[in-house]
Amino acid sequence: MEACLVITKVRELTEVTSLLNNIDFIDKVYFIGYTEKGLVNVLNSFLKKGEYDYYIIMADDIVFDVSVLKQMLHELEKFTVLTGYCRIRPNDNRLNITKTR
Repeated sequence: MEACLVITKVRELTEVTSLLNNIDFIDKVYFIGYTEKGLVNVLNSFLKKGEYDYYIIMADDIVFDVSVLKQMLHELEKFTVLTGYCRIRPNDNRLNITKTR
């Protein structure tokens, strides 16, 4: 299974950058400085190349526990679509997640 973490980045948030810099078990691709509308064609072109089996797309303001990303990678093989995997609030361990088989 080949997976890629796709990060849309429009700002420099030290906490998130530090977190992402310490992740070495998944490929990462950054799309930097795009507006949401401007990103559509660029991101779609990247995804259509199909270099990876799975793409995890995240914004640049998500702080998460690395163990959650590892769990998500494990879950990818079980579901066709897996979305919304993040904490509801920074100090809340509950997650919002949608799974589709």
